[in-house]
Amino acid sequence: MRDQTGGAAGETGSGPILLVDDEPFMLRWLTWHLTRAGYRVATAADGAAGLARARELRPPLILLDARMPRLDGGGVCAELRADPTLAGTHVILMSAGAAPEPGAWEWRAGRPDEYLAKPCRPAEVLRRVGAVLGRPALRLAA
Repeated sequence: MRDQTGGAAGETGSGPILLVDDEPFMLRWLTWHLTRAGYRVATAADGAAGLARARELRPPLILLDARMPRLDGGGVCAELRADPTLAGTHVILMSAGAAPEPGAWEWRAGRPDEYLAKPCRPAEVLRRVGAVLGRPALRLAA
C-alpha cells in the first residue's frame, strides 16, 4: 500500500504524517500545505479509521481532530498511548476554540504532545509540525 504522496506504507518513524479529521475541506487544506512543504501525508475521515491507519502506517506524527464521529480525538489518543507499538507517536490535537485547561478531557484521555486551535494558519501548522518532528519549519512564499 502507498500513502498519498507515493511513499511506502509502514516505514517506522519515517512514514507519512497522518491527518485525521471528519471535515473533508480540512483534510484537503492540511494535505495541500504539508505536501507543499515536503511532507508525505496519509488521511483518515474519522477516529476509528484514523486508529486503523495509525496501526497500519506507524506514522511519526498524527494531526488529530478532537471531535469526530465513531471515535473522538481523546479516544484515539488514549488508544495510541495504550498500544506499546504506537505509544511514542507524536500527536497534535486540533479543535475549534481555545486550548483546553490542563486536566481537560483531551489531555487526560490521551496526553497529546501539542494542541492547535482551528482555524489555524498554514505557517503555524508547519511550525508546530516541524517542532514536533525536530525539523525546522519552511518559510511560505508570499
